[in-house]
Amino acid sequence: MALDVHTEPVEQDPSAVSVDGIPTATRSRWLIPGLFAATIAAIALLPRNAVPLAALLMSGAWVAVIALVRMANARRPSRQTARVLALSLAPVAVVTATSALAVDPRIALLGAVGQHVGAATWLVALLLLIVMALVARPVDLGDVVRATAGLGVLLSVSALLDAFGLLAGARYSVEASGLMENSIALGQVLVLSLACSVGWLVSTRMREQRAAAGTATVLVLAGLVVADSAGAWFGVAAGALLGVLVWWAVRRGVLHAGRIAAVLAVVMAIAVASLWVVLPDAADSAAWQSAADLTNDRSVIWSSALKQVAQAPVAGSGAEHFSAWVNWDSVPGVDLQQTATYDPHNIALWWMLSAGILGGVAAGGAAVALLWVLLDRAKRNPGAPVFAAIIGGAVGWTTCAMFGWINPLALAVLALVVGTVFGAARDVAADPSGISLARTAVTGCAVVAVGLVASLAMFGASAEMRWARAVDTGDLSAAVLETAFGETPDPAYAALLVSGGVTVDNVREIELVIDRSSVWHVDAALARLMLAGGGVSNAGDASVEDALAGAVASARKADPTSGLWEYVAAVYSEGNGDARGAAAYARKALEFPLPSGGVAEYLEALEGSER
Repeated sequence: MALDVHTEPVEQDPSAVSVDGIPTATRSRWLIPGLFAATIAAIALLPRNAVPLAALLMSGAWVAVIALVRMANARRPSRQTARVLALSLAPVAVVTATSALAVDPRIALLGAVGQHVGAATWLVALLLLIVMALVARPVDLGDVVRATAGLGVLLSVSALLDAFGLLAGARYSVEASGLMENSIALGQVLVLSLACSVGWLVSTRMREQRAAAGTATVLVLAGLVVADSAGAWFGVAAGALLGVLVWWAVRRGVLHAGRIAAVLAVVMAIAVASLWVVLPDAADSAAWQSAADLTNDRSVIWSSALKQVAQAPVAGSGAEHFSAWVNWDSVPGVDLQQTATYDPHNIALWWMLSAGILGGVAAGGAAVALLWVLLDRAKRNPGAPVFAAIIGGAVGWTTCAMFGWINPLALAVLALVVGTVFGAARDVAADPSGISLARTAVTGCAVVAVGLVASLAMFGASAEMRWARAVDTGDLSAAVLETAFGETPDPAYAALLVSGGVTVDNVREIELVIDRSSVWHVDAALARLMLAGGGVSNAGDASVEDALAGAVASARKADPTSGLWEYVAAVYSEGNGDARGAAAYARKALEFPLPSGGVAEYLEALEGSER
C-alpha cells in the first residue's frame, strides 16, 4: 500500500519493514485486525438484539488491549493534536455529568437495553481517539485502513447471505442486516469501510493489493445495496463529494482547512435550525401526516425531540432519556397498537437532548476542530489520497447519524481511524517527561476502559442477554421478564410486565420504577396510565381520577406531541363512569394529530356527549 505519507519527523520503529513502499510494523501489525475479528466473533455468537451491548463491551476492550500492547510507543502529541484532544473532552464531560444527574443514571451512563448510546459509549470513543493519537505511528495507518475495509467485507458478506436467506437470525428491520442488529447500524459501519477501501484502492500501486482493495470496494457497495438504508446512501453521497473536493483542493494547492470546516459547520447548523421551521404544527393533522410519510416518520420524532429540548435547554436530561411515539392506532375500547422510538434519529438533537446547549455547543466545537485537523493533515500530506478518503468517511458517518441512531461499533471504528490519522503526524518528544506523561495518559485510558467494561458487565449485562435471547427466539414470557427485572429494574422490563399483566407480589416495586421513569420513557408512561385507569393507585389513598390526572401530566413530559395520553385517559374515564372527565380528556386529545379511522370520531362523540 503506497500512501506516500509526508509527516512531521518521527522516531523510526526498528521493527518496521517496507511493504509496497510504506513501512509496516511487523510487531503487533495484526493487532487491529485481530480485535476486529474478535468483535465479529462475539457479535456472531450473541443474539441480534445484543449487538449494541457486545459492540460497546468489545470496543472498551480495544482500548485496554491497544494501550497495553502499544504502551511503549506512546509519544507526546503535537500541540495541535493536544489542543483538539483537550477540546474533545468537554462534550463528553458535560454529557457524563448530566447523565449522572438524570432520572435513571444507570441507563444514561451505561446505555438503554438494546441500544447503548449512553455516556459510556462516547467515553469509549474518546478513549480510543486519545490512545491511537498517542501510540499510533505512520506505519499503522495502512494497517488500520486495510483492517477497516476488511471489517466492511465481513459485514457485507453476512448481509448478502442474509438477503438470500442463508443466515439465520432475527432483525429489527425488513432490510438485510447480516450480523448487525438492523440495516441502519450496518450502513453506518459500511460508510466508514467504503471510505477506507476506496482510500486503499487509490493509494496502492501493487497489483495484488489493488485487486484486493477493488474487491473490498465492490463487496462493501453490495452490502450497502442490500442494506437499503437511505441515511447510509446520503452519507456515501456527502462523503464522496467532500472527499473528491478535498483531494482536488490538495492537488491544486488551494485547500484551506479552516474555511472548509467553517462552511460545513454552518451547513450543519442551518440543517438543524431548519427543523424548527419546516416541521408542521401539531394541530394540522393533514400536514403532520404528509410530513411523516415524506420523512419516514422522522418529522414526528424530531418534532417531539425539539419540544423535549425546550424542557431542559441548558444542560439537557442526560443520555438515552428520550422517547416518543412514532405512530399509534386503536379500536376504541378494544385494543391499542403503538410503536415507540428511544432515539431522536439525529446526532445534533441527541446532543441537545442529552447535554443541552452546553453539550451541543461543545460537541459541535469538537467536531469542527477534529475536521479541521483532518483537513490540515490532508493539506500537509499531498501524496496521500487516503487522507481525503478518511475525511469523506468521517463526514459520511456524520451525515448518516443525522438520519438515524448512533451505532456503538461504527462510532468506535470512526474514533479508531481518526485517532490513527492524528498519530500519523506528530512532534517527537524531545524530553523523557513528554514520553512519561503520554504513557501515563495511555495507562489511564486503559484503566478507565477496564472499569467501564466491568461496570457494563456487572449492571444488567446478564439480564439484557436473557432479554435479547428471548426476543430473538420469540419466547418473551412473563417469567423471563420478571427474572430480568429482578436483576436490573429497567423501565422497559417493568412496562412490558404491566402490559402483560403484573403479579401481586411484584406490582409495588414495578410501580416505583414506572412512576420514576414515566416522565421520559413513553412505555413507562403508558404503563402508569394503565395502572391508574385500572384503579391501581400509586399513592394508596388517592382517587382513580387524581391518579389518572397525575399519570397524564407525567406522560405529557415524556412525549409532548402525542394525543395518545388523553385518548387513553378518556377511554379509562368513560369506563369508570366519569363522563365529565372523559369529555375533558377527549377535548384535549383532539388538539393533537390522531390516527385516521375511528379514534377521532370516538373522541368527538365523547366531547359531544357532555354538551
